[in-house]
Amino acid sequence: MPAASSLLPWFAPRLSRPMMGVLNNLGHEMHYTRGEVLYESPGFFRPLMLVRRGIVARALMDPLHADPLLVSLSGPRALCGSCETLYVQDRMVRRHWCMTSVDVHVVNADLLLRICDQNPLWQRELSNYSAICALSDRLGMLVTHATSLEERLGVLMIASSLSTDSEFLERFRDPSVEWVPLPVLPSMHVAKVLLSANRAKIRGVLQRWLQEDTVRWRSHKILLSRPRFAAFWNRVEPVLRTVAATEPGFPIKMPVRDLELPGEL
Repeated sequence: MPAASSLLPWFAPRLSRPMMGVLNNLGHEMHYTRGEVLYESPGFFRPLMLVRRGIVARALMDPLHADPLLVSLSGPRALCGSCETLYVQDRMVRRHWCMTSVDVHVVNADLLLRICDQNPLWQRELSNYSAICALSDRLGMLVTHATSLEERLGVLMIASSLSTDSEFLERFRDPSVEWVPLPVLPSMHVAKVLLSANRAKIRGVLQRWLQEDTVRWRSHKILLSRPRFAAFWNRVEPVLRTVAATEPGFPIKMPVRDLELPGEL
């Protein structure tokens, strides 16, 4: 199945390049600022959006409470908007908002479905997109329940960096690099839902990292200790491999091998 080259916990998969080419010929560009809501359902309009830049938080809302039941993330080359209801309509309450400033490509969902029906590969990728998003959510839940708060916060920072910065992986794998800049810091509101932790506990981990020189603040940039964060990622490797082994129907390359640094543990 055409899909992203890798699956990250909590993050929607990236579209294949052929599918990107299809979407590039449709729709128009829009810019949204941090915190702005760009999609709510149910509603009369159901725009489908491709993220060009930034990160969009996709929440399944609880009608009786303010906090969401589930939050997922969409980075560059991933879909947001009506991607969950392209083929199956429901009345679930969803809200998508910008975790950072965001550029999106807005597409007419009905037109895209008609075009993809003409090509079995495009149709298969689009129809399976929600299933792969669910697998990413499951991977995130496994990480949350199988690791400490410190480890899963570290993994979230790495996943956010991999999603938004194409050069992060190269810097992260370079043994001569001791500190790598963090491209985007996940919002506290999103992090507390993803990591099943309250704000005070997350702030406590961040403060401890600053005291232990695991994280630095230099020239308005957050720097991560590469050996320390590589250890966080390697500790969740068995969890990542569990999903790859138990879901043979999803031939998605897991990004574990790319980030393994066994000599530094």
